[in-house]
Amino acid sequence: MHYILNVDGELSVRMVTRTFRMNPEYDKVLNEEAKRHGLTVSALLNQIIRQYVLVTRFTERIPAITMTYHAFAPLLECIPDNDLVEVAEKTGSIIPEEAILQRGQKLTFGTINWFIDVVYGKYGNWFDSYQSVINGEERVHLAHQLNHKWSQYLAGYMRSMYQSTLDIDPKVESRENSVTLYLKPPKSSSPDRSYKKFK
Repeated sequence: MHYILNVDGELSVRMVTRTFRMNPEYDKVLNEEAKRHGLTVSALLNQIIRQYVLVTRFTERIPAITMTYHAFAPLLECIPDNDLVEVAEKTGSIIPEEAILQRGQKLTFGTINWFIDVVYGKYGNWFDSYQSVINGEERVHLAHQLNHKWSQYLAGYMRSMYQSTLDIDPKVESRENSVTLYLKPPKSSSPDRSYKKFK
């Protein structure tokens, strides 16, 4: 069985056509899932491939555990606040920078915000990310369904990430189910749109 598949090319306006064979059982599932989501099979496959290109091909090399929110939240509650913030700041200063450079991207303001929105937000399920600009100030609002402990972790992690990668010290507001960061983009940073390649 054949499908004509459209995949994002080097530029978002250009498409590449691929033809391949697949197991009939996979075809059945894809048709059912596409119908359930109100998509064509081609559009669904593009979403699956996009996730692989942006995230899975990197994360599959790293040992990881997948847990539900209901299993993860009680574990967070057992960690003392000081220890939680310490771990958040340490990991936030190392992991994001390595992950972005591994993708062949530059450490720019745009790339960092894209990484938060797409890798941690859309595909990582850490939070729902809402980014806006008000009077020249960038606001990154991260809403989640966990608890205040996760907000504490995110606040420390994100602050440390901006400090270590861009030398920016954001103002951070932490709430029970959200974290908001207020940032001023560095004037010296040169524009870089490489992060939009697969967006």
